[in-house]
Amino acid sequence: METAATTNPPADEAEVEAVFARILEQIKEVREQMQADDAEIARLKAESAELRTETRAILARLQEAK
Repeated sequence: METAATTNPPADEAEVEAVFARILEQIKEVREQMQADDAEIARLKAESAELRTETRAILARLQEAK
């Protein structure tokens, strides 16, 4: 014979499933944000490299002008 303590009422099971669904959605959102962050980091690294190159070229021209 099952008691109330050993059975899972449908409402509780549905609630647990809803919590899991929310957690999975949050994980998906975090993954998407991480991918967007990774893309932004890559863009900033490329921009930084370009700015370093431009800075070196400007410094070289300034040295030549002396």
